[in-house]
Amino acid sequence: MRKAAHYIYNGTPMKLHYIEIDQCGCLKGIFPLASEIAGTEFHDGVIFALPKDEIILSPVQMIEQLKDIEKENPQLLLWDILKLSGLVREVLPGEPIVLFRLTGVNLPAAKLGASDGSRNCYIERF
Repeated sequence: MRKAAHYIYNGTPMKLHYIEIDQCGCLKGIFPLASEIAGTEFHDGVIFALPKDEIILSPVQMIEQLKDIEKENPQLLLWDILKLSGLVREVLPGEPIVLFRLTGVNLPAAKLGASDGSRNCYIERF
């Protein structure tokens, strides 16, 4: 399975990359999306992977934790918020993973909410 997005986050943001997972659900790798690849799904937002055995929060709890950090530190970019949250760590090839998509994010500014304070972002588990 291959999924591409505006960003793949694996400890650092990677613009226009895709993540590949084998039949067992293990990470094969993360690669630049240089051209269209058959069988690759493209999604808006940010895709990140979590080790399968380290998922302790629901997507709703994850987004609430990220929003709380943003509320306390409004100057931080999304990438800083993800690091501070402790939710996301770098995953390595061969690790069993689950993919999540963070959408509704203001990507040019890399912020969770819009400038008017609305909170229309959410996390979806693939």
